[in-house]
Parts: sequence; C-alpha cells; structure tokens
Amino acid sequence: MALKLLQTFRFNDVVCVQYLCEDIGDELPLHSHVFNHITIAEIGEIECFTDDGKAVRCKAGDPPVEYVAGRVHGIRGVTAGAVFLNISPVNSPK
Repeated sequence: MALKLLQTFRFNDVVCVQYLCEDIGDELPLHSHVFNHITIAEIGEIECFTDDGKAVRCKAGDPPVEYVAGRVHGIRGVTAGAVFLNISPVNSPK
C-alpha cells in the first residue's frame, strides 16, 4: 500500500495535514519547507528522518518533532496503521 492523505484542515492560525501509513515503511520522502512545522504521531509509531541520516522514532503520546525552515526531512511508518499529523502556519509561503 502507500501513504494516504486522510484530511487537511485549518484551526486558528495553523494548517493540519493528517496521514495514514497503511503499511510499515510507507513514507513521505525527503523534502523541505520555507517555514517551521511540527509532526505528531497520533496512532502507532513513526520515524522522522533527515538527509544526514539522523532519525527519531515517535509513538502516539510522544512530544512533537519540530523541523526548522529549510531542513530536509521525511517521515515513515514504523507500524502498519500509523497516523501522523503535520502542523504548520496558515500563511506560510509555498
């Protein structure tokens, strides 16, 4: 299977994008943004990784992982059925 976009919504001054990792290893490939954002594991376990090989595993209930603007990063499911949420500013440039 593949990473699945579940929903995108706005709340106050942030945009929230929720993803489902249907299978172990489903991922958002390496990419970067011009804005800071955070990633939160909601269900199961995910791995947040960077282009220099560093990785942090996060389970539901763990603190969010913060990425500063310009940091190349990706996110993958460690458990099948993992769900994560990316949160960024509403008025961030594309």
